[in-house]
Amino acid sequence: MYYRNDEYKFLIPWRSNVPTAVGKQKNLVYKLPPTTHTKKGHIACLDFRKSVIVPKNFRNAYKKFNEVDDRDNKSILIIEKNLDKIIKAFKLYLKQYVYDKNKIDFSVDLDRIINITKDKERGNRF
Repeated sequence: MYYRNDEYKFLIPWRSNVPTAVGKQKNLVYKLPPTTHTKKGHIACLDFRKSVIVPKNFRNAYKKFNEVDDRDNKSILIIEKNLDKIIKAFKLYLKQYVYDKNKIDFSVDLDRIINITKDKERGNRF
């Protein structure tokens, strides 16, 4: 996926206790059904704000959970069925992030991760 004209791999965490108010903000999350761990007044989602860039040689970190509860299995199926929609929604988030990341509360600093990674590749110590 492209970010600031360079191609990167991203990991997007599946979170089960994000405040409901975050889910009402456009393009910050991809909502999922509540899991067995979702508390009242919270949502389960893929949280774009917590996405991170990983090295290009990083292998697929996607792992199916061995949950017994139907709610968790339903979320897994929704993720698998809607990967194209999730990618599209994440691209919209990245555009919003590039435009003004300061308006997105509690987001990971993607530019800082890139700089740290580049420094590490050059052998610089922090």
